[in-house]
Amino acid sequence: MSALLKAAGLYFAAVLGAGFVFGTLRVLWLVPHVGNRAAELIEMPFMLAVMIFAARWIVRRFSLSSRARVRLGVGFVALALVLAVEFTLVLPLRGITIGEYFATLDPVSGSVYYALLGLYALLPELVQGKRWYSSHGTAVGVFALLAVLAGFMSAGYVADLESAYRRVGAGSEIAQTACGYIEYAATGASPQAQADAHV
Repeated sequence: MSALLKAAGLYFAAVLGAGFVFGTLRVLWLVPHVGNRAAELIEMPFMLAVMIFAARWIVRRFSLSSRARVRLGVGFVALALVLAVEFTLVLPLRGITIGEYFATLDPVSGSVYYALLGLYALLPELVQGKRWYSSHGTAVGVFALLAVLAGFMSAGYVADLESAYRRVGAGSEIAQTACGYIEYAATGASPQAQADAHV
């Protein structure tokens, strides 16, 4: 049991350290140029690579038993530590509640992030075979990751499009013209109306 906890703690620490470094670089360098969603999605393949190498290193370092309950125990204890740190330490430092965090979570990058966390818990079990990283397995894994990513991006695009339609359609009116009906929305105020408001 103590070996399992040590392995889980080291697995957690390795990935947490990488996440801190990548997160700092993302916020300082990427977000100002490409926006928050794109920056998070760019970061995730690098975090996936760190998770895979960390899982394989932990398995070898501690010579973990090939039994699924041992490997999954390491993964899920490490996952519990990640979530505990995120919800009890990181969110208070950012000055937001758990409810605010989920309310503002990006539907695309947030979904991919939690999918990666699920994979993080499973990786110690997935790396138990010596040839888990064969070319065929790698191709299947990359294809699956791209398919999931494309699905989340498509869902996010549809959600953003629907939100834009709702925003544009709010308060719209229909006018009949010689060319047919036209839907329009009036916003703002004329310079004269603004001047009258300040009088």
